[in-house]
Amino acid sequence: MIVTVNSCIFEGGSKIGIVGRTGSGKTTLISTLFRLVEPSEGKIIIDGIDICTIGLHDLRSHLGIIPQDPTLFSGSVRHNLDPLSQHTDQEIWQLRDAVMDKEGALDSTVVQDGSNWSMGQRQLFCLGRALLKRRKILVLDEATASIDNNTDAILQKT
Repeated sequence: MIVTVNSCIFEGGSKIGIVGRTGSGKTTLISTLFRLVEPSEGKIIIDGIDICTIGLHDLRSHLGIIPQDPTLFSGSVRHNLDPLSQHTDQEIWQLRDAVMDKEGALDSTVVQDGSNWSMGQRQLFCLGRALLKRRKILVLDEATASIDNNTDAILQKT
């Protein structure tokens, strides 16, 4: 059975799960929410604002995402968690256990794609980055698909 939703409203503070088979539109919905793809019809309205009427920077600065495949950048741990240097060391607490194992703590090196960190640690970077931004809308795109059970437990708890 195929169900098409023409309109729906999510109240503030709701936790919404969107599930479906491969090809059912989950990724398209995320792509449209972040305006990687412009909608061909219909509207997405957040807090009374049609997302297509505001700039991409304004839209995306109000949304957070923890992707299925964690993305890290060459540089330091601090730079990966807070690329715009908007937070103090005290605010960057999510990864303290993993970071303290590395020489240099927040100044530890992250190589291209984070290959010097485990998959679970890389996913925690993405979690930490998203939590530091404190966005009201946080999208988890199969965020636990490629991590170990311990990291999954941390992510679920957080």
